[in-house]
Amino acid sequence: MIVHRLDRDTSGVLLLARNDDALKQLHNDFKNKARVKKTYVALVCGHWTGQSSRSCVARDEGEIDLPLVRDIERPPFMRVATAETEERLPVTRLELHPITGRTHQLRVHCAAMGHPIVGDSIYGFCGEGAPHGGLSNAKEECMLCLHAQQLNVFHPYTNAPMSFSSRSPF
Repeated sequence: MIVHRLDRDTSGVLLLARNDDALKQLHNDFKNKARVKKTYVALVCGHWTGQSSRSCVARDEGEIDLPLVRDIERPPFMRVATAETEERLPVTRLELHPITGRTHQLRVHCAAMGHPIVGDSIYGFCGEGAPHGGLSNAKEECMLCLHAQQLNVFHPYTNAPMSFSSRSPF
């Protein structure tokens, strides 16, 4: 039984429960958020400087508070932990830690900061759906470069910490 979801084109770790009791406990943990830590890796367009021209980024903490249209009362948060710039290409590899989990949250936040995720044809630059996140003009399909790299949870019965990880395909 599937415990949580990933956006359709996102690769990576997906947690399954063996029975209804475990599923219920893990669902509660995901709802409470304090017992679950998620780490994503994204390849974004442009060279990340750690700064943004938008007020949605607290520059000293790297925390994003940009409300999504559907849920203004409970704003989503995301923390940008590390950035690795690729010198040969105009891209940066980011480690992202969503604090809340909303549909397309990481994709929306990266695009809003002017660094859409490579392969994101929905948001692209300025939300216009630029092919490949605006990285190239190629017509062929390009995979979304967003990967659920690590998931830390607690065992539903023993309460022992568990960590699941998957290497990024990009």
